[in-house]
Amino acid sequence: DKRNDVFRPLRDGRQDIVTFRIVNRWGQTVFESGSTDTEGWDGKFAGRDQDMGVYQYYIKYKCLDNKYYEMKGDVTLIR
Repeated sequence: DKRNDVFRPLRDGRQDIVTFRIVNRWGQTVFESGSTDTEGWDGKFAGRDQDMGVYQYYIKYKCLDNKYYEMKGDVTLIR
């Protein structure tokens, strides 16, 4: 249905994404980008669908105040 097919941070134009990373439960990076305007994680790694489950995300971004901020959390992959 083309809904929720890609996971990426939403921003309002006042932040610059420095790093966006998705890690599996073994600590392996399955996705990493510094440009999320057009890129996001589609649930694949090396062209292969990943197992359903919980993955961790990490985001480092810079705001208009020229300070860097970090955010992390979980995302659940469901097929």
